[in-house]
Amino acid sequence: MSKETLHDRTKVTPSAPELAVKSSHIPRRPKITPPKPRKDISTPTIALGEIPNLQILNEKGEISDPSHEPNLEPAELLRIYRAMVLTRKLDTRMLTMQRQGEMGTFAPGMGQEATQIGQIYPLTKKDWFAPSYRSFGAQLWRGWTIEGLMLLWDGFSEGFEIPDGVNDLPFSIVIGSHVATATGVAMGIKRRDDEMRWC
Repeated sequence: MSKETLHDRTKVTPSAPELAVKSSHIPRRPKITPPKPRKDISTPTIALGEIPNLQILNEKGEISDPSHEPNLEPAELLRIYRAMVLTRKLDTRMLTMQRQGEMGTFAPGMGQEATQIGQIYPLTKKDWFAPSYRSFGAQLWRGWTIEGLMLLWDGFSEGFEIPDGVNDLPFSIVIGSHVATATGVAMGIKRRDDEMRWC
């Protein structure tokens, strides 16, 4: 003989009508009908143009087009190559220090050595340069010291001091913000009819 507890005897199983009444009080998600596309509105086509591809070297390191040969002396090519290697080595060292907690924020520029050196190679000492936060290789070429750049990236204000005789602006961390200052300096140079260049 099974023992029936008080709890079992007081159980009330709701009937089907009661369940229907309760479920009717549950708010239902409104049915959303997607808008129909209007035929009287036309989407304009934006012409983005084309970006030409300029390749100096092929995958074997050979000049792809003889007309692009820079005609630089071997000693000058070695000087440029040494600057790119120094940029890579400094990048690797500073990134390692940052990962070890010995340096603050650091933005690596690995793979951008040629663009860093190439963009400022034609500039002279009297020309101006507005570096971004991945341009420390270009800054080395322009006359900044490794010690100064390491102080800069480690958060010391002494590192932001521009070396004497270097026409550089303080480097910018905000992406694209150096373009506005570069444009302003370029407009000033043009207004004075000066022969300086700006990068």
